[in-house]
Amino acid sequence: LLILSSHGNKGDVIYGSDWKEIDLYDDIVSPLHNVNCSNFAGKPKIFISNACRGVKPQQVTRCPESNTSSTKGEMSKISTDSGNNPVPIIIGKRRPAKLHRDIADYFIIHSTTPETVSTRLHDRGCPLFIALSEAVEELSGAARISFEEAVKLLKRKMLEDLDALPVFEDALRTDFPLITKKPG
Repeated sequence: LLILSSHGNKGDVIYGSDWKEIDLYDDIVSPLHNVNCSNFAGKPKIFISNACRGVKPQQVTRCPESNTSSTKGEMSKISTDSGNNPVPIIIGKRRPAKLHRDIADYFIIHSTTPETVSTRLHDRGCPLFIALSEAVEELSGAARISFEEAVKLLKRKMLEDLDALPVFEDALRTDFPLITKKPG
């Protein structure tokens, strides 16, 4: 499990503390490819990236049956990771992300869609980390939960509770238990 939180840009570029560009796929994911790192072959590799992936506002699609509250009243509490200027979350069409399935046994969670900014709620923080902490808290009492079930909960929390649209890239070949507690 690798969690990255930084400034980012188009093409899945993440900036290091020295502001040098790091490519998420070429510099971080690819070296752990099953061919490049045989010790990790067949083992799940999970990457969580909380960084802008461009400069456009994120576009969230609402289903007609959704009972999710509108983001209109929350606009002043949302900003990008590059300043305090509010960035509205626009309701519109969602563009599917390109999946990189050439590397097996990995799962990437992006805080935002390609070419868009990653937002931050001034009073609570980044939606991705809010949803992660809420999901962990909710699952803490579970005796057993699969990774797939945990991801479903995370998606629901981000989309319904926080009006954020994450991207999940799944090249896992199998599901695996995330939490397993011994009875008693």
